[in-house]
Amino acid sequence: MTDSINHEGMPVLLSEEADFEAWLSGPPAEAFALARSFDPNAMRIVQSGFDKEDLLAA
Repeated sequence: MTDSINHEGMPVLLSEEADFEAWLSGPPAEAFALARSFDPNAMRIVQSGFDKEDLLAA
């Protein structure tokens, strides 16, 4: 069996601890409800790696 990447997939941004459980173990309708628009003002860009830094903080 070969793994493939679905380039048509939509990322899901989970912001609440309860959302993780719903996404991983909840019923499909509850998990699909998490695939929604996310407020761009609530997002921030961070560096990856050991020392993560908020790149938009001034």
